[in-house]
Parts: sequence; structure tokens; C-alpha cells
Amino acid sequence: MVSSFSVRLVDGTVNSGRVEILYNNTWGTICDDLFTVQNAGVLCKMLGFNQSTGVSFRIDAFFGEGSGMIWLDNVNCTGFETSISQCRSNGWGVHNCKHSEDVGIICSPEICNEPPTVINCPQKVLEINFTESKKIVSLSLFAPLPTIYGQSCDGLNLTISFPVKEIEWNRNIQQLELTTKDLSGRSQKCVIRVRTKDMMPPIFENCPTSDIVQHGTNEGATVFWTPIIVHDNSGNFTLAKSRSPGQMFPFGIHSVQYNATDGSGNTNYCYFNVIVKKIKKCTVNYLFLMQH
Repeated sequence: MVSSFSVRLVDGTVNSGRVEILYNNTWGTICDDLFTVQNAGVLCKMLGFNQSTGVSFRIDAFFGEGSGMIWLDNVNCTGFETSISQCRSNGWGVHNCKHSEDVGIICSPEICNEPPTVINCPQKVLEINFTESKKIVSLSLFAPLPTIYGQSCDGLNLTISFPVKEIEWNRNIQQLELTTKDLSGRSQKCVIRVRTKDMMPPIFENCPTSDIVQHGTNEGATVFWTPIIVHDNSGNFTLAKSRSPGQMFPFGIHSVQYNATDGSGNTNYCYFNVIVKKIKKCTVNYLFLMQH
């Protein structure tokens, strides 16, 4: 039996036999020195069997001696690896063994054929705070969340693929897909529903950046300024203002304020001063004129 990771069981049954691995286009065996059930579990996992139950190993060429290369010796797996090549060892082809020490394994006869599952896939709609019209989405934006991961039917924890995606702010619930895939290529999706929360305040256009100074006679002056325009991504806002252009202002300093608030409660302000000064009258010295 040969898996997609080029491991096979020889001289045994469907789920047991001498372990042989393909490296550099050459089949070879594994020495039984320091071999553990964790090592056997990783190999059973590579072959598509359940690694969590019914796993054992046999030493001293229990399933017969192989021939040719002995590829691995002193293998040390934790059990979480997805391939025997990820486990510690002396290195490829480095050993002090004979084929009389070829290791064999026995895997659970139950082969895992079910697709993986996604653990902690969120069921509720998640919110992302939007302070700009577009955002690159990543899982960190949803913190704090329980770790989302995949799990194969034989108990192996799998990583989650979250494609880089840019989404735009809008009122609709949007969907993002996460995918997990097991060693046999079977996949499962987790669909996250996302609502973008508007954190963008309205924007003022033509808000004066300096005082507006006007001269007047009698009681003051009629003051004009460029119309102030409000923009908001939602298109829904209210505007309050203390004064409007074209109104009469008495002499003195007057604070003008515009407040714009959108439907999500985001508020922005525009402040400036209007200063009305009295025109000084020009007086004529008649005595001076008569003498000249």
C-alpha cells in the first residue's frame, strides 16, 4: 500500500507490514532503534489510517527483512507531525543498523474516509470596525476568538487557509470562506459572516482653516463664506450649524460651529471664527483746509 507521501507496508496485510519509504526514487526501510508508538502513529496517519487507536509497532524485522537502503534511524516523532520526514532522526541514510532491525507497524484497520471538520467555526455574525472605505481582512481582526482549526477524522489537527481578501464597507452582511484540508486532499469550509461596522465620521469640505475677517459700518456686517459641504460613506447624516453664510454679524468675534453626525453615531466638527471690525471714519481738519 503506497500513500501520497510515498510510504508503503510490505509483507504484511492491508494495515500492517514492514515500513518502506521512497526517498530519492529509491525504496528503503527504517531501523527500529528507539522506535516509539508516536512514530508508528505518524506513519499510520500518512497511510490514511486512524492514528489515535489501535496503533503498535514490531521490531527485529518482524515482517521480514528488507533489502537495499536503510533510510532512517533513531526516529523521534511527537505524534503531531504530518510526515515522518518532519520527525527528528540521524538524517537520511545515516544509521548503524542491519536489515534484521527493520521496523514494522500495525495500524487500525479502520481507514479514515470522512472529510475533516472545522473546530470553532463562528456561528454568529462577526463585526469588523471600519475606519476606512476598504480593508484587508485577516483573522486577527476578529479577536478575541477561540482558535479556529481543522481536524481530520483520525484526530489530526489541521491548519486553516484564510485567503487574503479586501472587502469594502457596506450595510450588507458579507461572507468569508476558510478552508481546511487533510493529507488525502479532502477539504471542509467554514463560512464566516461579517458585518462591517461604520467607524468613519463625516468629512467636511471647505471648512475654513483661518478666521474670516469682515469690516462693517453701523451695527455690523453681512458675512459670507464658501458653502461648507458634508460627505459621508453611508450617505445618511444630520447637520447642525450655529450660523449660516449671508447672515448679519455684529461687531466682535463670533465662533461658528458645524456638527455632522451619521447614522452610526460618528460625529465630526468644523470650527472657525468670524471677526467683524468697524470701519474707521476719515475726519477732515477744516481749519487746516481754510489756512491753505
